[in-house]
Amino acid sequence: MKLVVGLGNPGEEYRQTRHNIGFLILDEFAKRNGIRFGDGVDYMFARYRELYIVKPLLYMNRSGIVTAKVARKHDFDEMLVVFDDANLPLGDIRLRTRGSAGGHNGVDNMIQMHGTNEFNRMRIGIGSPEKQAMRKFVLDRFQEDETQILESTIDTCCELLQCYARGPFQRVLDTFSKIKRSYSEEKLQDRQTKGGNE
Repeated sequence: MKLVVGLGNPGEEYRQTRHNIGFLILDEFAKRNGIRFGDGVDYMFARYRELYIVKPLLYMNRSGIVTAKVARKHDFDEMLVVFDDANLPLGDIRLRTRGSAGGHNGVDNMIQMHGTNEFNRMRIGIGSPEKQAMRKFVLDRFQEDETQILESTIDTCCELLQCYARGPFQRVLDTFSKIKRSYSEEKLQDRQTKGGNE
């Protein structure tokens, strides 16, 4: 079994914010596959094929407390963490098998609580603030003119999670290497349509 964790903050006020894109992706994946999240003590969970899907509910900077507890209860072969990255342009997707927290409090807590930085990551670009403080930016909602890129990004991430349900993370890496060119071209076209630039 493989553990898939989407990072975010609980509560309606955070539901559509940039920091919650991990939750948004898992919610859409569950919807597409007709599965529902059940309630754990401090997390929500769902099962799909070989995936045990978790949304921690102790707020972002305590995510690792939840996932370490879940990992102790189950025998997982791999873990994949889906989270936002304000160092990447909106819609960029980066896959990694290890690495630092990169300033992300949720990932930092997971590294501390799991005692390792060697777990799979799906980093989702949410753009960077121009003038406002980083904290305010990540807790803001996506703008209307970002909707098309956001929907395309979530669609691609759901496709990759579907792939993960059928094989190891290496299969996800191989699949993304094949679709990355067409996905990047589509994203660039979306930005040009809106008059933006890379």
